[in-house]
Amino acid sequence: MYISVVICTRNRAAALKRCLAALYTVDFEGTWEILVIDNNSSDNTQRIIAEMQQLCPVPFRSLVELVPGNSAGRNTAVDSAQGEVVFFTDDDCIVERTVLRELWRVFEDRRIGFAGGRILLFNPRDFPISLMEETKPIEIPPGTIVYPGLVQGSNMAFRRKALVELGGFDVLFGAGAAFAGEDLELATRASLRGWHGGYFPGPTVYHDHGRDRAKAMASERQYDFGIGAYYAKFLLNSTTRWICVLTWCRRSLKQLFRHPLGLHRQLAGAICYARLRGSHA
Repeated sequence: MYISVVICTRNRAAALKRCLAALYTVDFEGTWEILVIDNNSSDNTQRIIAEMQQLCPVPFRSLVELVPGNSAGRNTAVDSAQGEVVFFTDDDCIVERTVLRELWRVFEDRRIGFAGGRILLFNPRDFPISLMEETKPIEIPPGTIVYPGLVQGSNMAFRRKALVELGGFDVLFGAGAAFAGEDLELATRASLRGWHGGYFPGPTVYHDHGRDRAKAMASERQYDFGIGAYYAKFLLNSTTRWICVLTWCRRSLKQLFRHPLGLHRQLAGAICYARLRGSHA
């Protein structure tokens, strides 16, 4: 199985160097490649990419995407990827040496079209956010509105056939775009298209995000806003409206008592998405 590893980066040259150095130690006997997408950086990212490319033990390609947003960069990578499976991680992540071997085991099941992996905190001084520490697999059956957190961009993979079928990532979502949540949105479209998916604890990365509590809370606000937009997208589609209504209502009832402010932000994101879609209708 050929695996393409994709990293999008912007103005985080030092983090990118650590990320790539960890990838170079991966223990995997299969065929794989690395694609780094520079999303129009203004620091010394290009110099670091050139240096690390010389040290890479596998095929390494560097591309530049001038359109802002993580989704635009990832779509550029998908167009060039050679792998049957495309593994996405972030430039502030450190992969476990066994990550590709574990990923290969997941995608041995030909039904699997997408997968989220385990995300652990790299620096214990950072605030615990954007993690997924569950030790047991969680199935995502076809036809599911995927629960937030199960598939996250710092550790996710898609069968390339599914990415092509779905037309890639929605550029309205993702870091640098209008709404967070491009990972979740694409996983749900894959599930609704009939692909099996899930969360699998084997493929593991460590997230070195560097956020303190204040920065983490700002990120959480963005995530909540993006989740609302995510739900709104499927509510506005007549073929997915009712399954989305049932899913969001069920989850909102739980959140109403635990985290009402988060639910308020989701509603704000949903309204913003609906207005944005209406303005482009």
